Amino acid sequence: MKKILYCLGLLLTLGCVVACGDSSKASSEIEGSRASLDNSDLALSHQTTLFQTILKRDSGMARGISLGEVFADAVKKETATPAEVREVNQKNFTEHFDETDLNFVDITYTGDTEGKISVINLDVYIEKQAIVDSLFHEFGTYFTKKYGIGASENKKTLWALPDNYSLQLENVSTQKDPGFKILFSSKDKKPL
Repeated sequence: MKKILYCLGLLLTLGCVVACGDSSKASSEIEGSRASLDNSDLALSHQTTLFQTILKRDSGMARGISLGEVFADAVKKETATPAEVREVNQKNFTEHFDETDLNFVDITYTGDTEGKISVINLDVYIEKQAIVDSLFHEFGTYFTKKYGIGASENKKTLWALPDNYSLQLENVSTQKDPGFKILFSSKDKKPL
């Protein structure tokens, strides 16, 4: 009788060990798939077409480019139409969303004294305030998922990013020109 109870106890213990191992494996698989879902929420394919046109690529901070990249190499990746150069250390581009001159994004990349990208500025203008408001909210949600909760003040939200970088999302709408600004900048490197 003792042998039977001993065997049953041993079987129960082994069963618990196997079950616990499987449940922790299942739990880690669930956590892994949750992480995949969270990261996939950041895929541009889950955003509106206009959002995708503005941000352009999943890689980089914006349009496939990140702060700290070599300036000369980074601006070669830009596919928008080159615009008037305002400063020696800047490259400007414009991408229109339609056939009018009312809906567009102006993109400016600024280099620092070391020849690296220190500022990425996107000025978005759309003729309808409701579209601007919706897109502004979409970008705010996207950046919050990607970088965490930012500090909001008045019409802008600021995020402190790794490597002493910052991000600012600001509603710059006027009655005549609805729009918003996305500004990635390096806190410690000064433009030329």
